[in-house]
Amino acid sequence: MLSSAEIIATVAERIRHWRLDRLVVDPVMVAASGDRLLREDAVQALIGDLLPLAALLTRISLKPKCWSVADSQATTRSARLRETSSILVREP
Repeated sequence: MLSSAEIIATVAERIRHWRLDRLVVDPVMVAASGDRLLREDAVQALIGDLLPLAALLTRISLKPKCWSVADSQATTRSARLRETSSILVREP
């Protein structure tokens, strides 16, 4: 679980170091119970550091409570930074 900005930054740095190019990111931010799984700082780190590295970003079609419209738009822009990025919307 990548629950903090520090962990996300470290993982992103290692992905760049190892030049992984087939990264799939499935950002689970809220548990089925409704509890947040990511700290506040981790959401921005996820959008800014990890998602631009993803070749495929999966996303549940129902927006989690902590995923604002602005976060959703920023995520889409972030994922598009790579020409090969794709977003897979899946049903819960």
